[in-house]
Amino acid sequence: MNVDEPEKYLRFLDLEIAVHHARKTRMDFPLQRYFNSTLNRNTFARLMCKAYYLNKGYSIKEICDAVIISRMSCHTMVRECLAAGYIVKHSEKSYVAGQELVSRTEDFINFRLGTKEFYSLVNYLK
Repeated sequence: MNVDEPEKYLRFLDLEIAVHHARKTRMDFPLQRYFNSTLNRNTFARLMCKAYYLNKGYSIKEICDAVIISRMSCHTMVRECLAAGYIVKHSEKSYVAGQELVSRTEDFINFRLGTKEFYSLVNYLK
C-alpha cells in the first residue's frame, strides 16, 4: 500500500465522486437523462462528440471497440439516438453527434473546466 501521498489519492477519489454526483443530478433534459443513465451511454456520447469535432464518423464496429459493447447493444443505442436526434449519420455507415449533444457536452466540459478542484487536482497529479 502506498501511503506516501494519501492526499493525492483522496483528492482524486473526491473529484471522481463529484463528477458522478454532477452526472446524476444534471438531469434537466431528456438528453442528459439518457446519456447519464449508464457508463456505456455516457462514453458513447463522448465518442460521438469526438467524431463531430474530428469530422470523422464512427462505424458500428468502431463504436463497439471503443465503448466495449456488443453489436446488439450498439445497434440499440444508435437506433435510439438517431430517432431522438442525438446523433446523425456522417456517411452511409458512420455516425457523429447531433447539435444538441454537442451543445450539452460543451456545457458539461465548461462546467468541469470551471471547477477549481479539477484544475488543482490535474496540476497536483502531474
